[in-house]
Amino acid sequence: MDMNEIRNLLTTTKSCALSFVIFLSIGCSTADQQTQPPPAYERAGPTASPQTSVFGFPPLSEQDLKQLDERFPSRQRDVLQNASSIDVYEFNDRFTMKDKSNAHGLWPIEKNKFQGYGVSRHARVSDSEQRKELVAGIRYSVGSSGNGNACFGPRHGIRAVHKGERIELLICFECENFRGSPTFGSSVTDFAGNRVEPSERFGGGFSPAVEPLFERILAANKSGRK
Repeated sequence: MDMNEIRNLLTTTKSCALSFVIFLSIGCSTADQQTQPPPAYERAGPTASPQTSVFGFPPLSEQDLKQLDERFPSRQRDVLQNASSIDVYEFNDRFTMKDKSNAHGLWPIEKNKFQGYGVSRHARVSDSEQRKELVAGIRYSVGSSGNGNACFGPRHGIRAVHKGERIELLICFECENFRGSPTFGSSVTDFAGNRVEPSERFGGGFSPAVEPLFERILAANKSGRK
C-alpha cells in the first residue's frame, strides 16, 4: 500500500469517526429533550379559582353553621330572609327603656323609637340585592363570632316582618353580642301552625364584621329619622 492509499484511508477513518460522534451527540440531545419534564407552567393543570363568598363575607364552616342555628333559630331566620323589607336602626340613648325587665322582648312599634330606644337614624332596606347582602352579613356575624362580652349596651337594631310575623334584633357591636325576640301578638302562629311565645328569645355572640354595611345603609338614607 503506497502513501496515497494510507492517507486516503486515514481521511476516511477520521470522517467516519467524526460522523459517529455527531450522530451520538444528536441522539443524546434528542433523548434528553424527550425525557426532560415540561416546564412547570405546562405541567400545572388549570389554576383553581379561590372560593368566592356571598357579598364578600367568608363562607361559614360546619361548626359556624351549627352555632348559627343555636343562636339564631331557622324559624326566626326565615322571617328575616323572606321579609320584603328590613328596617335598620341606630340609637344613642341607651338605658332609657321604661321597663328593663322587657329588655329582650318586643315593644309595640312606635314612631322614632325601637324597643323603647330613641332612634337617631333609620333606613328601610327594600332593594332585593341589598337585603340579601344584609342577611348574609347578619348570618356571618352570628355564626362566626365568639361568645361576646358580658356587657350589653346596644346601639343598633333590626326589624323584619313577614306574613304578620315579626322579629327584632338588638345589636351591640362594642360588646359583640345581640339579643333577638319573636313576638307576634297573643294568638299568632308560625309557618307550621305552632304558636310562638314571647319567651322564645334568642341571641349570642355577634361579630362586628357587618358594622360597615350597617353604616353604609344608614348613611345612604337621606331622610334621617323615621
